[in-house]
This record gives sequence, C-alpha cells and structure tokens, in this order.
Amino acid sequence: MRERFTELEGEMVQLKEMIFSLQKVQTTDQTSNSPTAKHRERDTLRRELSTLQTEVKELQQEREGLRAQLETLETLFLQQTEVHRAQLTAMRMEIRELRQDRGAQHSEFSSSEEPVEQDTLHPDHSSQTTEIHHS
Repeated sequence: MRERFTELEGEMVQLKEMIFSLQKVQTTDQTSNSPTAKHRERDTLRRELSTLQTEVKELQQEREGLRAQLETLETLFLQQTEVHRAQLTAMRMEIRELRQDRGAQHSEFSSSEEPVEQDTLHPDHSSQTTEIHHS
C-alpha cells in the first residue's frame, strides 16, 4: 500500500509539472500570429489542463483514502500486537504455574516414597519383632 501511495505522489508531481508547462504554453500562445490556430490550440490546451486538474484531484482523493486505510491498518496492527503480547504473557504464566505444579507433585511423590522406605527400616519394628519372639 505504501508503494502505491508513493507511486501516486510521483504521478501527482508529474501532473503538476505538466499543468505548469501547459499554463506556460498558454501564455506564449497568446503571442501567436494566427488567431484561428491560436484559439484551437488554446482550447485544446484548456481541455487538457482541465482533464489533468481533474486527474490530480482524483489522485489526491485516492491518496487521502489510502492514508486513511493505512492509518486504520496501523491501528489494527498495534491492537493485535497488544492482544498477542497479552496472550503470550498469559501463556508464560500458565507454563510457569504448570512447572511449579509439576515440581510440587514431584516433591510430593518423592516425599511419599521416603516414609515407606523409613517404615521398613524403622528400629521400632525390629524391637517389636524381638519382643514377639521372646514371649
């Protein structure tokens, strides 16, 4: 879209240069010798000038429309960027929480295994079995 905008601006500059040169030709035509040829050429140049001025106005309107479109797209892009940043932040937090949960579950699992090992090696069990054997 920016390329089209730049292209339109270039065309406008060319058209303005043509209008300027046509206006210059009009003033030099007034010094022409043949009144009929002078009138025909002047009328032709006026029509061409009018056409070019109309085209310049149309290009200016198109440029303004493209500017508005570009501004809208830039606004949308910025809004979407903010939404995506918020989503990324939420996902990062969720990943952090999941990792913490996983770590806590791993710790719980590890700590639940330790008492089982300690119960089998607990010294009270050996004394109880000894007492049972003595009676």
